[in-house]
Amino acid sequence: MKKIACALCFFLALILVGCSQNTNHEVNINRIFAEEYSIEELELEVELKEPRGLTMIGDDLIIVDSGNNRLLRINKSGKLVQTIGETGHGNGEFLNPVAVAVDEQFIYVADSGNSRVQKLTMDGSFIEDWKIEGLQNFTITNRMLDIEVDANQNIYLSVLSLNNKLSKVHILNSGGKVSTIGKDSIGYLGIENNQLFFVSILERIDRDTLEGRNNQVFEIIDGKMVNKKSLPTSYSPADLTFYNEQMYMFSRGYQAIDRFNLDGDYIDSIWRREITDGNADTNFSAGMYGMHADEKGDIYMSNYLENKIYKFSNKE
Repeated sequence: MKKIACALCFFLALILVGCSQNTNHEVNINRIFAEEYSIEELELEVELKEPRGLTMIGDDLIIVDSGNNRLLRINKSGKLVQTIGETGHGNGEFLNPVAVAVDEQFIYVADSGNSRVQKLTMDGSFIEDWKIEGLQNFTITNRMLDIEVDANQNIYLSVLSLNNKLSKVHILNSGGKVSTIGKDSIGYLGIENNQLFFVSILERIDRDTLEGRNNQVFEIIDGKMVNKKSLPTSYSPADLTFYNEQMYMFSRGYQAIDRFNLDGDYIDSIWRREITDGNADTNFSAGMYGMHADEKGDIYMSNYLENKIYKFSNKE
């Protein structure tokens, strides 16, 4: 099944065409290694199955345990604080959830298998949900990817789909009205000081010019996607997070965590995996999914192929 999933992702990268907006501003990454972070596997007292999205409530890490159809609230010692949800189609139940976001009051879950977004209280009680039309037939090539919420409780949802009417950023306003922005916009979302960012994850060919398009970084401003930078060829980002008004991205292609300013300019690389005969498997880089930084700058990442959570510790 994992081989099929990887093959489908490769197939998508080849056949998907178009991009949200053109750009000639490719970011120059001449890697400077700051070596500020170390890596360790987070020891948990529960078993994970295909963990995906991550966020934090206070000092606790919220993990979307997608294969087990639940959210887990874990403290920094790896102890289970709370389990939210179970398998099902009802209120507060999940089917293949993939991402989670929080604001000061609520939890928002991309409940992909049920083609909806659920809104919960901070203790996990159901409040309401919104169906996303067109995603009823959940497959690996027709599903939700990521979710974010702004200060006005507008919800932003990214979708992976072969249908370019769906492969956009879906915006649910506080009244439940759904609109979309972007064109073939498949990727991850992140927010810093109410600045909303989007990074595309697939490289493709423009259907009109037949020119190649690299992964791109956008800022979403007033309901429009404004192109900031184009990433280097084969960058293949796996989510993004923020700390101290700086953007961090994990590159699957280069197996490194890079730091950028909020204009998308490269600063340095805070960690890079040394490839040896003993760790040359692709599950590490291919399985990286959710990414979130805490108040100290430590970065947590989920790996849905290895069923692990990694912690990149800030040495400062």
